[in-house]
Amino acid sequence: DLANAGPAKMAGCITAALYLERFVPAALPWAHLDVYSWNDSDRPGRPTGGEAQGLRAAWTMLKQRFG
Repeated sequence: DLANAGPAKMAGCITAALYLERFVPAALPWAHLDVYSWNDSDRPGRPTGGEAQGLRAAWTMLKQRFG
């Protein structure tokens, strides 16, 4: 999803996940990863702009589960 569907800024990912769930067969394991990947402000080691927050953790989990 490119933007949250509702007027609030939070919990838009559940809207996307519930929508996608309609198209995934029940027997197929799947996950919707709503990865917030933007730094709103500068911090040490985290400049403003695009960021791969959470992707390293997701990659590690996938490697552990599927090799």
